Formats: sequence, C-alpha cells, structure tokens
Amino acid sequence: MICSQPRRFVALLYAATSLLLLLLAANHYMAGFYQAILLPAVLAPIFLGLALLRWHLDSAYSHDPAAIVALICMGLLIVLQPSTDAIPWRFVPMFFFPLLACLLLPKLGATLLSVSLGIAVLAVHPEELKQGEFLLLMLQYGLGLIIAITFASLPALQLRQLASLSDRDNTTDCYNDRHLKARLKAEIARSRATRRPLGLLLIELHQYESLRHDFGLSSSEQLMRDIVIVLRRNSRAGDELYRFDDQTLLLLLPNTTLNGALVLRERLHRLIQMESECELGPIDMSVTPLTLQPGEQIGGLWQRLRHSCYHTLSERLDQPTDTPTRHDFSPN
Repeated sequence: MICSQPRRFVALLYAATSLLLLLLAANHYMAGFYQAILLPAVLAPIFLGLALLRWHLDSAYSHDPAAIVALICMGLLIVLQPSTDAIPWRFVPMFFFPLLACLLLPKLGATLLSVSLGIAVLAVHPEELKQGEFLLLMLQYGLGLIIAITFASLPALQLRQLASLSDRDNTTDCYNDRHLKARLKAEIARSRATRRPLGLLLIELHQYESLRHDFGLSSSEQLMRDIVIVLRRNSRAGDELYRFDDQTLLLLLPNTTLNGALVLRERLHRLIQMESECELGPIDMSVTPLTLQPGEQIGGLWQRLRHSCYHTLSERLDQPTDTPTRHDFSPN
C-alpha cells in the first residue's frame, strides 16, 4: 500500500465517491441519457454504506477489508457504463483506478486488480479498439498503472533504507547484528580492563523455517516476538537481547560466568516452554551458552557465534571448528 490509511480518511473517500456518483446520475438524468443512470444510482448507496461501515468500525487488517468491494464496484462502473459522448467517459477514471487500488490494497493485489480491469475493458469493448481516443486512453491507463506501482513501492524502499540504518530489528524491536558488533567490542574491552567474565546465550528456534513454510512469515515472526517478550520479562537487569539472525536471538550477559549462563539457560528455557505457544506443537529450540575466551577478539568471538548455530552447520561441513557443546531442547 502507499501508506497505512486511517479508517476515517478511507470512509471520507468512499463518501465522496458516493456523492460523485449521485451527481453523475443526476447529470445523466438532466441530459436525457436515461440508460446511463442505473449503475451510478445503484452504486452510490453501496459506497455510502461502505463509508458508514468504515467510519464506525476499526479493522485488525493491514488494509481496508471493504476495499475489494469498492474497487470491484468502480471497475463495474468503468466497464459497463454506457457511453454518453464521442469519447467514452468511463475510460477517463481508468487513469486514476490503479492509484486508488494501490492506496487501498497491497501492491500485488492492486496490480492484479488493475490488470484485470484493463483485460475486462478490452474483452467487453473490442469494437472500440479502432478508435484513436480509446487507444490513447488505454496508454494513459498503462501509464497510471506504472506510476501507481512505482508510488506504492516507495514506502517499502524507504523502510528498507531506514532498517539498514537502524540499530533495531523491525519485528521484535531487539537490537540487531549491526549494533551487536559494536556492543561486543565495547564489552570485550570492558571485560579485559575489569577482568570480569562475559557470557552469552544463543536461543535458536528450530521450527522457524517450518512455521514460515506451513503457516507464513507472520506465524514464525509472531512466535519469535512471543519468545522475546518472555526473555525480556525474565532476564536480569543489565542483560541485552539481540536478533542475531532470522531464527536466532542472542542474550548478552555481562559479568556472567559459564555456570551463571547455564543456570539462566535452564530458567529461561522452562519459562519459554510454559509461556509461549507454537502452531507446530511443543517449541523445538536450542539454548547454547558461551563465554569470552582468554585473548579472544571480536573476530574470533563472532565466528564462534556463527558456528554455534545449528542452521549454519551445512555451510561449514568441510570446515571443522572447535565449537562449544550444544544444549538442545527438542520436544520429547
């Protein structure tokens, strides 16, 4: 979508469309084009009903659930409305239809609906292909579609650019790996200076890819958010949570030995199993404790973190490394 529209803005848009349809029906009546009155007169109360519904009801969906009805009604008007002058009037709003579709629907749905409208017009009115005005307006329609798709893509591109500059993961609001590298450098320096231990916990969700494949990305990300809530609520003051990669979280534990990380690991795993639910059944996860080794620098620690994740094992089958013992929590 071009943006996430407030419901009352969309309601006013539907109400304005209803008013325009009424004015169009009245104009056709005054001009004597009686055959062109029916569709605007029928669709005007439909748009008014959509406006009232949208004004009073909120929606949990990311897009307006009435948008499909509204756009189909507008498409029917464009395709079926009889011509009343030399240049068929219905083709004029076709230039604005793709932009309106991208305003109300996700980009893919808006594109499919706009292309379907163009095909329907060609199928219903093949005799008008010979008219130069028609061809010109169809070119305008194609231009409007290109503009709408480009316009709809801008927010996603801007969000990706902002995400690349941000220190936080968009889904979980955890710090991301960009911030983690900088933080690890500071923590390693602090650990060296104070001679205090530095512990870490890698929490890897093995069902992430299965959830994504079977139930969609929203399900896998929702489970990750649920786990993050449990970790934040039950971690100690001073611990920091990071999104290490798509299916792995990292809990940074300053001043924590391996034994302390093991104790915390047992506690957090039990709480995650109790307080989180997975659509595939019991949560299948591994929690791997690590500590900073004497003389270890950021490069070595980062490589050891990458090699401690199960899902990266296939990438290093021919690269044997000295990795810590993994602690796998698989359902019985």
